[in-house]
Amino acid sequence: MCHALPLALAGFAINSGSALLSHSSASETAKTQNLSNAIARQNAAADFARQDAALGRRQAQEQDAASARKADVALDVQRTVATNTVAAGEAGIAGPTVDTLMHDIYAQQGRFDTRTDTNLDWTQGQLQDQKVAASYQMRDRINGLRDVRRPSLAATGLKIGTAGLDAASSYKANAKLWGES
Repeated sequence: MCHALPLALAGFAINSGSALLSHSSASETAKTQNLSNAIARQNAAADFARQDAALGRRQAQEQDAASARKADVALDVQRTVATNTVAAGEAGIAGPTVDTLMHDIYAQQGRFDTRTDTNLDWTQGQLQDQKVAASYQMRDRINGLRDVRRPSLAATGLKIGTAGLDAASSYKANAKLWGES
């Protein structure tokens, strides 16, 4: 009766099959995880591109709005200066008083323009900071992803080799136990 050899071969087949299935499963898991990471990287880059574009549009809108406010004030100043010049001429008023009035009107426009420019600079700076923060957020999302290494064929081969040695050792031990050789 040769019971030791079939048992040894069965053990080898089971251990070898287990090593191959484990390798195949780990390979598929690594492939799936790496694909998921690639998609997550693409999504992070796309999210950043959308945020960056939206913030860029907002910066342009703020610039346009500030320019429009300054243009509106400039037109108001021109109307005010024209009205005051005509009124002063009709009233027969001239000299330092009229000049001081005109300088005051232009000074108000200058203060308004300066405040508008300062506020625009602050808003543009805040929007630029948000752009930088969005880029860091994208980098953090991407850097947080870790690719999975596929299992080594050599390691799987060593497991199969170990299964063979275990089967041979088991055969020898069982053959002696059952009196087979």
